[in-house]
Amino acid sequence: LESMIKGYTINAAYQLGMEDEIGSLTVGKAADIVVLDKDLFKIKPTDIHNVKVDMTIMNGKTTYSAK
Repeated sequence: LESMIKGYTINAAYQLGMEDEIGSLTVGKAADIVVLDKDLFKIKPTDIHNVKVDMTIMNGKTTYSAK
């Protein structure tokens, strides 16, 4: 799971040559964030498909909120 998340974040940024701008939650980097209703590391891998998106944030602005 951890390597999968890195594949979608910091490793993807590295492949784009943008690791100094995106890919991790670091001061000075742009952050597009997805907030989930469950902690992926605390549930069974077979239950990941049931996880819901609570919120998305793009360029510092909430673009979706389930609440």
